[in-house]
Amino acid sequence: MSAPATSSSESLEYMNLAKVIDGLRSESLEVRSASAAQIDSISTGLGPERTRNELLPFLSDSIDDDDLVLLKLSSSLPLLTPAHLGGPEYMHLLLSPLQLLLTVEESSVRTAAIASLSQIIPSLPPTDLEQYLSPMLTRLATQEWFTARISASLILPLLIPLTEPNNLPPLLALFTNLCNDDTPMVRRHASKSLGAVLEGLVKGSNASNILSADSALHTTILPLFTTLSCDDQDSVRLQTTFNCISLTETLTQTQKLGPALDAVVQQRILPLLKGCISDRSWRVRWTVASNFGSLTDFNLTAEYVSLVTDNESEVRIAALSQLTTITNDSNKDEILECIKKIRDDPVDGVRGELAGAITGIADVFGKDGTTEGLLPIMLALLRDEDSEVRLRLISGLGKLNNVVGLDLLSQSLLPAVMDLAEDGKWR
Repeated sequence: MSAPATSSSESLEYMNLAKVIDGLRSESLEVRSASAAQIDSISTGLGPERTRNELLPFLSDSIDDDDLVLLKLSSSLPLLTPAHLGGPEYMHLLLSPLQLLLTVEESSVRTAAIASLSQIIPSLPPTDLEQYLSPMLTRLATQEWFTARISASLILPLLIPLTEPNNLPPLLALFTNLCNDDTPMVRRHASKSLGAVLEGLVKGSNASNILSADSALHTTILPLFTTLSCDDQDSVRLQTTFNCISLTETLTQTQKLGPALDAVVQQRILPLLKGCISDRSWRVRWTVASNFGSLTDFNLTAEYVSLVTDNESEVRIAALSQLTTITNDSNKDEILECIKKIRDDPVDGVRGELAGAITGIADVFGKDGTTEGLLPIMLALLRDEDSEVRLRLISGLGKLNNVVGLDLLSQSLLPAVMDLAEDGKWR
């Protein structure tokens, strides 16, 4: 590939174009990266025909370049519009370099390539989806190198809502294979896509019957969900929490409330979520605890209490970080008994998280409940031997003013604060 031929009176613009084109072959990484970011300018100078016949093949041959160059290239490909290529009928030519970028080892390059593909898909004529995009997905999903299969797992949700119902079975079969892949990293990314696949199904022409017994929800999504939640790798199982959230949100937002929806949530989704709460891996339990604020619709107070009292301190800390979101009028008594038990937790970080969160639930308990139930715990935390615990409690005292009033606050907690202020070693 060379710069376009010009006369001796060529403008500075064409001279700069030649420099950018030559930069793609430069030995300097910085120069190659800069040129890769200007693909649209190069294409404009070359014209549509040379872009199709020279530039795109050249880019496909450059996939062995440094990751920095590939990252710039992945991000700049969507800048090539139908006008650059000579019409929408040529947009599928961008899939060739993108497919190669989707197989590289560096994850940031693949992520950028997936983002670029999502921008390019709307420019593809509908016939190109079946003729070019679906075959590309199949090639990626069946490649020996696992990075290609990871990319396929993340691309597949983009195609689902654009695919006619009669053409969905092959895509869902590919997805099933990816969810059962021998490589844990592929299964993990496929599990990440489970919610997006269901969302794609309900966005397509399948929303009206998604709860029927013969729908993809029952024949594919829920069986895969169950299988992945029992995976022997905790990196795969920890996606179960996110899938519970996304599947439930998608179904409740798009389907009519009724027995069919209740059966799916209560019989197929909720048991798997409870399984995460008692999972043998603390990482899985930590994931549930960290996201418990998104699970309030499930009414899982007892399960939340079990996480707050988990034998792993990281899980207890994560659960306490959700305390203000979880606590409500119906469960405040159970929550109070729970935090009484961990007030003297042996781990400073747990007591610190409790100190930072407890003032945020005072409005739920009201004046009397706060005075009788929460203030004794706060006083104990205010006298804690760890300065960070004391500081976090003091930082939240302003939230109590509107609940118990300034007079009561001054009588109950202010003396303890003043005692600390006179202690030169309190921090």
